[in-house]
Amino acid sequence: MPCEYMIDPTRRLVTSRGTGTFCYRDHLDHVETIGRDPRFQPEFNHLVDCRGFDHFDLTSAEIQAMSRLTIFAASSRRALVVASLLHFGLARIFAALRSRSHRQETAVFRTLDDAVKWLGLPATYNPGSHAEAMPTTQEA
Repeated sequence: MPCEYMIDPTRRLVTSRGTGTFCYRDHLDHVETIGRDPRFQPEFNHLVDCRGFDHFDLTSAEIQAMSRLTIFAASSRRALVVASLLHFGLARIFAALRSRSHRQETAVFRTLDDAVKWLGLPATYNPGSHAEAMPTTQEA
């Protein structure tokens, strides 16, 4: 799965997005790479654009493990944007587990506009126009 992230220090926001099939190893690599970026601050909010994923190859145990692993502070907010009802359900399970294990506010949305609004960003905010995209994994 090709995956990338952008950090917008002015908005205190990390934006992640990817395409193809998403698996547990991709998540681990992505989190590790963001955490090493000197621009990253744990208090930043996180916008995760999942609309480019065709498939999620995750077990229930991996979803639970993902919910326990975080580099973001409890005060940060995470907005997940998904394209399908199936992905919405998977993301809601993740959000509920994340809330329980870290008390982090995580919400799931069907549109980028709704996620941007929930994060308190201007309605015209375009995450890609404010920071350079950094790849975290290479296509095999």
